[in-house]
Amino acid sequence: MAFLNNKVRGAHDRQKQALITEATGVGAQVTNIIEIGDDAQAAGAAVGSSVKALFGGRMRVDFVQVFQLQTNGWSHAFVQPFSGLAPLPGEHHGILNGGIASPAILRHDLRSSDFPWDPAAGPQVAQYLAGSPLLRQAIKSLEWEWAMGMGKITIDWAVQVRNVGNLTAHVVMQTGRYGGLTTYAVGFAQWLKLCHALGTCLGQVHAPPQAFVVPASYGEMLHGAARVASPQPDPQPHAQPQAGAVDVRVDMVSTVQDALRPHVGKKVWVGAIPNKQLGNIQKHVLPSHLAHGPIIAAIDLTTFGSAKDAIVVTPTQLVTKEFDDRQIVDLAAIRAVRESDKLVATYVDIEVDRLGAMRIPVGIDLDPVLALMRGVANANARVGPVAAQVSAFVGAGADQLSMQDAQALAQRAQAAMSGGGVHDKINAAAQLLLGGQYQAAIDSYLQIAQAHPEHTGTCYGQIGAGLFFLQQYGRAIEYYQAAKQHGADSAMMDENIAEAQGFCPQ
Repeated sequence: MAFLNNKVRGAHDRQKQALITEATGVGAQVTNIIEIGDDAQAAGAAVGSSVKALFGGRMRVDFVQVFQLQTNGWSHAFVQPFSGLAPLPGEHHGILNGGIASPAILRHDLRSSDFPWDPAAGPQVAQYLAGSPLLRQAIKSLEWEWAMGMGKITIDWAVQVRNVGNLTAHVVMQTGRYGGLTTYAVGFAQWLKLCHALGTCLGQVHAPPQAFVVPASYGEMLHGAARVASPQPDPQPHAQPQAGAVDVRVDMVSTVQDALRPHVGKKVWVGAIPNKQLGNIQKHVLPSHLAHGPIIAAIDLTTFGSAKDAIVVTPTQLVTKEFDDRQIVDLAAIRAVRESDKLVATYVDIEVDRLGAMRIPVGIDLDPVLALMRGVANANARVGPVAAQVSAFVGAGADQLSMQDAQALAQRAQAAMSGGGVHDKINAAAQLLLGGQYQAAIDSYLQIAQAHPEHTGTCYGQIGAGLFFLQQYGRAIEYYQAAKQHGADSAMMDENIAEAQGFCPQ
């Protein structure tokens, strides 16, 4: 299997992190991310030829990130394509309640007119949508250009709506660039306002399913991602439970207290927080629906002790805020800490269920943040069952699984992990590993080793293989060495160690 080099992978991870931060900032929760294709052939087969129509053949998509999100109970999705290092204009997708008599499209060449919706698609609907003040205000905020270095891409349409049956409508918004310096903002706030406005325009219109006027590039990839109509989108976040939250099976209160107790001091608090810093945390760090809830602990990330930037731990979530970037992570979803040899670190890299790699800021003191992340990850590693989710490399290359096959594989693995014998579990984890679902396989082997210590050597050897495939060679060597100590074949582990050492920086 061809792997992305570190530079390209780093660019993809930075954009992923930026999109998570942007979505979280407007009250959306990322519930899943699927990365499709690790080479041009795989991603090209997945997205079809529509990209050539969109970009005139000048850019070729070779990697795609699919984000599934929830906002106040409403399901939606975003697709971020890449050409090498460069993010390209993506698409927001969602299903709204209500029908529309004919499809509608908002075109670039009509955007400044009194009737920005193309009448050729349906003159009555175009005129009706143009008459909505709320919708007109929403589309004024849309961007039509995607700046890239010294050049730019101008999108020829920004919004389309079509009936999908049962009094529901499918809306897609193609993105311009809404800001960002080294990463690209994709307009989550504008998307939510647009859908809220469109929702007020849809009604009891019984019309057959329709096609988009211009085929959306990624509509076919998202079947099932936002298929069933859900509550209408509201641009303001509410204190509602988010679907897809991770089950809590660890006593995080004692876990966090134990991890941070050696570091308690002027900028690390467990339990009581000074009134001034608590006020700043509630005002500047926590989102409104968490501001007055219980807090287990907090770490001040500022230089002078204001705690306007901080890491805050609630009984179920980790909230980080540094400058304008805020992240919210389920504690039970934190699976691993990526160890670093850097003498001066500004982030702790962690692995999160469904979301993959994330970066937690450390401010001016790495040690308490690293201790917290290690404590939570280690506690989660000791419990089960592990949800064997689809992750990592999915595509249509000769050595890859299709998305449908990967989903079926994950379902079989989950069934084995939940109710099978130890050999069924080991076989299921091996199938995940062979199928390219490396993080899911690693999680499964960790659970097996905990439940069946007599198989620890086998499990650690396979974990080493998974880490090797994820290009985490130093950690792979650690697990190969540990496998030897637990009875794995020494000669085989030594060969694996030598192979991994060949990829380690000298």
